[in-house]
Amino acid sequence: MTPFCNLINLFSSIEYSQESEYAFWNEIYGCVNYLNLPYDTVMNLPIHIRKFWIKRHNRQAEEEEKEMAEREDSKKIGGVQLNGFARTEQGRIENGNTFVR
Repeated sequence: MTPFCNLINLFSSIEYSQESEYAFWNEIYGCVNYLNLPYDTVMNLPIHIRKFWIKRHNRQAEEEEKEMAEREDSKKIGGVQLNGFARTEQGRIENGNTFVR
């Protein structure tokens, strides 16, 4: 899942500028592309509801990214774990148990 729309730049300004228009269309694109909401629905959503869904999506994406990083870190073994495993395997071989897992 990919976060979209920097929350600082979310469209909410009443004043028109090229930057605010870009932020607006970036929100619309993100809602249609990442949230799979129909274009007509997104265009009719009140701003605060659209922002809610964007923030919720981004929060969920960040949580999933964090969980994935934690899972990747848990797969790595350090020196102490590796030494313990090596001692166990060495002891198993010395005892004549040559069964390979």
